[in-house]
Amino acid sequence: MAATKKKSSLGKGLNVLFDEAITVTEETNVKENPDYTVLKWNDIDPDKSQPRKVFDEEALNVLADSIKTHGIINPVIVRKVGDRYVLIAGERRWRAAKLAGVSDIPAIVKDYDEQQTAVVALIDNLQREDLNTIEEAEGMQRLMDEFNFTQEQVAQSVGKSRPAVANTVRLLSLPEPVKKLVSERVLPPGQARLLCSFDEEELQIKYANEILSRGMNTRQAEQYIAKIKAEPAEPKKPEKKPQPIFIADIEQNLEQKLQTKVRVNYGAKKGSIEIAYFGEDELDRIYELLLGK
Repeated sequence: MAATKKKSSLGKGLNVLFDEAITVTEETNVKENPDYTVLKWNDIDPDKSQPRKVFDEEALNVLADSIKTHGIINPVIVRKVGDRYVLIAGERRWRAAKLAGVSDIPAIVKDYDEQQTAVVALIDNLQREDLNTIEEAEGMQRLMDEFNFTQEQVAQSVGKSRPAVANTVRLLSLPEPVKKLVSERVLPPGQARLLCSFDEEELQIKYANEILSRGMNTRQAEQYIAKIKAEPAEPKKPEKKPQPIFIADIEQNLEQKLQTKVRVNYGAKKGSIEIAYFGEDELDRIYELLLGK
């Protein structure tokens, strides 16, 4: 796959890495690839920079059952680090193999440095369908931040359009509670993107919950948000000026005298005094105190 050339600190050009990413992510059958080797499960470590944070336990168990029956058909991709191996692609197979009680793992060993490993691993994960949308967005953003990919290069590497990449990455601007709803697949990405049109996090959270509580589909959510955006914004209430310091002293003295809560609403030309009472007996007591009885 061709990619726009861009200056990069990576040892290999982006074009080469794109091509290799595609190669390692293809489901290569061990019977068709004589270049694989067999490693022990315990000699392989997961990649700490793996973009996938959540592994579906049910899906892993299904894959483990398949491995018990058919073995590991597609080798994992690793690189050698000291006397151990670090996964580049195939962590789901590696995890499922443990559940299946399989200790021998077919693997293809690649001569990559850490940066090359990270790029290929990211692209491998992004090309798959089972990442949640927030993990996908974080992976795309990482390609741009750490490896100087343009949105166009990210789009080419994962087989998406540039606008699709831009819309996915936009979700990272949402507050954590909303991103959590998206990552847990509770709030669909299409509905979450509508919330990016609000600047205030409080509104984004409020309308996310409103969309879910009303059970809206994407079309209904679009109409709902459009209606809100079309409404004139409520004028902000003028902030109350702070009370002069002496007012607090007056309130305290009145409360001690009357033995109840007192509030002085101060104004330079006019104001009011609020005296709280609870029951007719207390009203009579306060009344008598005010009259000096």
